[in-house]
Amino acid sequence: MAREENAFTASHRFARISASKARLVMDVIRGDAVETALVKLRFSQRRASPMIRKVLRSALANATQKAGLTEDQLVVWRAFVDGGPILKRIKPRAQGRAYPRFRRTCHLSIVLKQVDKIVRKPVSRGSQGKGTKDKKGEVSVKGGSEG
Repeated sequence: MAREENAFTASHRFARISASKARLVMDVIRGDAVETALVKLRFSQRRASPMIRKVLRSALANATQKAGLTEDQLVVWRAFVDGGPILKRIKPRAQGRAYPRFRRTCHLSIVLKQVDKIVRKPVSRGSQGKGTKDKKGEVSVKGGSEG
């Protein structure tokens, strides 16, 4: 990854969580403003959330230290998870057998970028109860009583 102007990075290497579980959380904050991403991570119930929040705060501290930027001037430009080494362990089983246990690790990386104006992403709410949206974006209710 080439060094970008106005980009600030932080990473947590060898995090003790599988990459697939951490990617679920990274996908939620990618492209968000830093303050929005911190709030989402604060209230997320996933085990990877505190780890990713710590990396995000570290990247924010790097931006503040190097360029004097605040969190309202930054967005999560890149957020990715790479697989790390696998710790292989043995689980004893019945009749002298042994099953392998794979303790997976990953590398968490976040890149923040300075922006002039933050554009909010539209909120996708899916289907609204019983109704569905037509081409105009209006909700039509199926099977309801009128009046």
